[in-house]
Order: sequence, then structure tokens, then C-alpha cells
Amino acid sequence: MKITKFKITYRSSELCKPIETGIQAKSAEDVYLFAEIIGKDLDVRYTTSQGEYCRLDIELEENSGTLNKVYDKIEELYGYKPCELLIRPPDQYEKYFGVQRYISFVESELDMAEYLCVNSTKLIGEGVYRRPPNEVEKEIYSLSRKRRNKRLIGYISEYNTLAVDQKFKDLLMLESILGIDLNKKVLKDDKLWLLWSSVLMPPCLTELIKNNGLTCTEDQEWEEFEVRNFETRYDAPLLKYSRRDMESIEPFDIALTKERVYGDYYSAYRLVIVSQSFRQLMKKLKIKDLDYTPVELVD
Repeated sequence: MKITKFKITYRSSELCKPIETGIQAKSAEDVYLFAEIIGKDLDVRYTTSQGEYCRLDIELEENSGTLNKVYDKIEELYGYKPCELLIRPPDQYEKYFGVQRYISFVESELDMAEYLCVNSTKLIGEGVYRRPPNEVEKEIYSLSRKRRNKRLIGYISEYNTLAVDQKFKDLLMLESILGIDLNKKVLKDDKLWLLWSSVLMPPCLTELIKNNGLTCTEDQEWEEFEVRNFETRYDAPLLKYSRRDMESIEPFDIALTKERVYGDYYSAYRLVIVSQSFRQLMKKLKIKDLDYTPVELVD
């Protein structure tokens, strides 16, 4: 399923314009008009001494008739169009508004995938903001405070990289998992380990972009305030690799992307790619709170 989300807001003290999260409307009446189109009430509405504010949160299935009506009315009233990219480049700021696109997969689609990108929906520990450059270079991660949960697997905040508890590490060590590396300890926690790998994926065919909308490569030097992402259009890592390139690396059940993404120099991290066998093992072990996105292999 593919879902599109954005907001239409009105604040009497602000000008009408497209923004990263949607549209700032020209009037409160316009926001009510869009509410009528999608058939729901406003999500927020209030008046203060500084003026009126209202907001409509839109969440509709991609390419639905209702969403197309909303887009058509926005273009009719303001001349704005939705940005088709994950990151809105500066040259589109005046005429295109940002939207969030989400994609989900049914079990049968996940079962068919040879490889998948995996992430966790649950926090396992709170990371340190802006690691020292030497820790970034050596890919060392540490916690800022003592863990408050007993999860077996989850992500570390600030980086979103995956980590496992000692109990789960011991369990994984009993399995034959190709490429797994459970020797990188998370600093300031003796019982937390990175879910790591000795295998690096080949260069990804999915375009790598910066927060200014320009493309880049992993080996380019990072600039100040630069953020890198895969341009997938959706808020999901839809990664694409060449089959020939995949044959050049050793067989694996777990590997890491060559690229570090979804953050600036200090917080960007490598995504974890796993085999279908690894996914089935997690199901067998009844490990929940893991999200999978199929990896596409092309000839």
C-alpha cells in the first residue's frame, strides 16, 4: 500500500506558500474547502490575540481520486504542485510543496524477496549527539544514558543503527549466519552490541542525494550541515543493486550498505541488508518490531 501525507495550514500572520510539509493556505476558508473535499474535520483550530490558526492533516492513498482532487484544487488556487522527490530541491521551493510518501508490503511480497533492508521500530538505547570525528571514522557508537528497557534488538537514537542485547547476541552466536559480526560493543553499556557485518554491499544503484537536492557519491567529502539520503521518493529504503555486482561479494545473511545515509556526518549510518534466511530465522525466534523492505536486483 502507498500512502501520501501532508498538511494544509493557515496562520493569519504568515504568507501563502508551499513548504516542506505541505501548504500554507491563503485563508481559513481555503482550509475548510479542502476539509470538505476529503470529508473530515479540521485537526486543529484556535484563535488568539495574535490571530487565527487552523490545520488539516491529509492522509490518503496514493493516486486515489480524492487525493487527485486535492492536488487539482491546490494547483487551481495557488499554482502549486507536489514535489515528486523525497527531498525538495531549492529550485522547487516557490512552486512545489513537500509531501511524505509511505509504502508498505504484504507478507507475500516480503516472502518473495531474496534480500531485504531491515530496521527496528523500537528504541533500545539513547545515543550521544554529535560523536567526535574519530568515533565517526571508526564507526564507534555509545549511549548517552543507561538503558531503560530490556529489548533484545532495537535502534540507537541519534543514529538509528541496530543493536542487540547480550542475551540475543548469545542466541545469534548459536546460529550459522553468514557475514554477521557481533564484536562491536556499544560504549557505556557492557551488554549491548551492534548488529554488524564483515560484508559491505557493492555501490547502490539508488541515487544518493544531499539535503540541497544535489546528487553525490559516498566517497565525496562531507560538507558542514550536509545530510545524505537515498532518493527513493518514499519514506522507505527502496534499494536497487546490480546482480553482477552482488556476485562479486561473498555470500551473506547480513551485510551493510557501502553508503552512510539518513543523517549528517555525525549521525548518518549504514543500513542493514539481510537474506530471506535471516528474516525467516527472526520469525522462528519470534522477534517482533522489525520492518523489512525488499531489495531490488537488476540484470
